[in-house]
Amino acid sequence: MKSFIIDDRARGLLVADAIYPRLSKMTGDHPFFPHLKLLNIRHLEHSTSTLSFFHGPSLSSLFVSSVAAAAEKEFQSFLQTLADEAPSLSEIHFGPDVRTDLFIPTIPNLRALSTIHISISGAAKVPLRYADLVEIGSLPHLNSLSLNCAQERYSCAHKAPNPQYHVWEMYGDVDEQSAPEIQSPQPSQSFLQLSQLDVVGGLELIEDLTMVVTSGRLETLSVHLICPYPKAYSAIGPRGDPKKCFVCQDRIPFFLPKRADFTCGDKCSTQRQDKYIEHFLLVLRTIIRRSANHIGQLTSRISCADKRRFAFPPALLTYVFGNLPNLHHVVLVGWSFTPNSVESTLGQLGRHPHLQVIILPLGEEGASISLRTLRRVAESCPSLRTLQCRIDPTSDELAKGLGNPGSDEVPMAHGLTHLSTRGSRRVPSLGGQVCVARYLNFLFPHLETIEAHGSRQWGQISLLVKLCQAARQDDERRLVLER
Repeated sequence: MKSFIIDDRARGLLVADAIYPRLSKMTGDHPFFPHLKLLNIRHLEHSTSTLSFFHGPSLSSLFVSSVAAAAEKEFQSFLQTLADEAPSLSEIHFGPDVRTDLFIPTIPNLRALSTIHISISGAAKVPLRYADLVEIGSLPHLNSLSLNCAQERYSCAHKAPNPQYHVWEMYGDVDEQSAPEIQSPQPSQSFLQLSQLDVVGGLELIEDLTMVVTSGRLETLSVHLICPYPKAYSAIGPRGDPKKCFVCQDRIPFFLPKRADFTCGDKCSTQRQDKYIEHFLLVLRTIIRRSANHIGQLTSRISCADKRRFAFPPALLTYVFGNLPNLHHVVLVGWSFTPNSVESTLGQLGRHPHLQVIILPLGEEGASISLRTLRRVAESCPSLRTLQCRIDPTSDELAKGLGNPGSDEVPMAHGLTHLSTRGSRRVPSLGGQVCVARYLNFLFPHLETIEAHGSRQWGQISLLVKLCQAARQDDERRLVLER
């Protein structure tokens, strides 16, 4: 047996707890499950006496979703024995219904860990601390870290390294040499082998991870900023106190300029909000630059409790992303785009010739591009295989006969296989849909799927593209027969 599931809420045939001690007598001093590699604890309530039977040198993965209060003491004892009883344990996953103080203290003892996934919610009771990040970072073989604190506050445990620091003015001319970086408050090295980082949380958590993750080998970076303001942040500090309205109570908000309008309460000035996002981008830039030659997948998400949207400034692509020679996967979700900014963003991304995936918003915050822009994207990103963005199928390029025999444009053999899109509220005529489908076939002969996301017009266009492809296949067969 290589995997086992413990679920005290499962229905059906159950194994009585008394069975395990009887069976263990048959194995003697040998592990009860000598080949067990994966232990999945979905719901632990009363089966605590059986935990010791799942130790073994072959155990490599542990998934824990939920631990009842009555089982917490025995579960913690089980974790404490893993360092000696399961020396090959390399992967752990802890769900949101497990208290952090049960498993965080045991993690540094599991020296073989290479993958850690932690999701923390209000059920954790004890918030994640800065000291916990340092302890996790001490693991010598840690390669992948996923940390989700979307529903739980992070406890800052140190002062900012430079309380006089003011945020870099990022909307003006950028001097690459003089632009500041977030400096670590201590010289210790941590997360040295980390190649994958996925974090969901507030600015304080993301900034502290930037401080402690000193690895220059990140290949995959996903950062999802949760900004629950204005009301949630005004509750952190005393109302009217600008020094504590956006940050933990023990941290000086060194990134907020003194000249900004710091009115607290239900009304938050646009200037203050902009500075908050500016600092997030500065933090993001700092961690990206450390691994500039390695990062291949980059995700930037932003969510606000009040559904507020932040405009994505395309000029910051150069500032934040910089020169990433191996970048092949980009996701920008939650940001708000205008028609000009989305075209400018795609133009900036076109400077990365190895891009294979581009994901932009499809909701109301996403702006549509024209068919002519779609061709420019294809020309600048020859390796692109997946594209998600809004496309306007009623754009006036159709009237100019793009893709028609009389056009000067040359058909492309681009390798795009997956297109995810939605259109504008204007619905093109049937003739217009035929033109769009023909043009897509003109650009992307290898297109396999068009994901319409409930858009009727793009659903119809997808069917017409398949018709174009079927007609092309018929022509190819005909040519073979004629030979």
